[in-house]
Parts: sequence; C-alpha cells; structure tokens
Amino acid sequence: MQKQETPAPLSDPQARRLLRLIDHATDRAILLLDPEGAITRWNSGAGRLFGHGREDIIGKPFACLFPEEERRQGQPGDLLAEARKLGRIECERPLMRKGGSRFWGALAILATRNEAGLFDGFALGIRVDRTVWLNGRT
Repeated sequence: MQKQETPAPLSDPQARRLLRLIDHATDRAILLLDPEGAITRWNSGAGRLFGHGREDIIGKPFACLFPEEERRQGQPGDLLAEARKLGRIECERPLMRKGGSRFWGALAILATRNEAGLFDGFALGIRVDRTVWLNGRT
C-alpha cells in the first residue's frame, strides 16, 4: 500500500491567497458545508451559477439547490452520506437556480477533515454539465 502525501499546512498569507482565488473563481461554484450540510462558504461562481447572493444562502441547507422531487427523495442527503463514507464522490444531478430554472450540474463532493483527522464538513465544486446540455437533456 502506497502512503498518500499529506500537503503542508498553509501559512496565513497562503491561506488568504487561496481563499481569494476560490472566492473569485467565476466558472464554477465552490461551496463549503458544515457537517450537517448547511452552506458556510459561497464563492462568486456559485452566485453566478445559482443566482443567490452570499447573504441569502449562507446557513441554508445544501438541499435547497435541488429541485423539490430530488429533495423529497432524499438525494442531497444521500450524496453527502456517500461522500462522507467514501471520502469523495463525483456525480451529475439536476439542480435549481434561484428563479426556479433547472440545469444539469456536475458535482465533486469531498468530505473534509480537520488537523486532528476528524470529519468537519464538505467541500464542493459544481459546474454546468455541458455534455448533457449539448445532448439536449434538461
């Protein structure tokens, strides 16, 4: 078994630069969730993709980004549970913008751990799944 390389901890200036990069990425949504799935960080790309401002979305459940039928079936919670169990998942799902319009999103969900190795939430990257869009699915 090969040992995974552990990245060096970020210094404060490095962490600030990285957060600025994440916050200003506009081509994809980057979110952080607490362990219960509430949104704790929302970059400008997320605002552009979903139409919610930071002040409207911080503290709301991740599930609010899914259409009602997906929420009723428990799919947002199932995705988080699977990511927590496996460490990381990638999938495509229908998602919903603030005005109610839908799009297919390609999601990467990572279960995150603190310095002590304890689970402390999730990091997500979401982009529009252009292959679905190009093939005419809605």
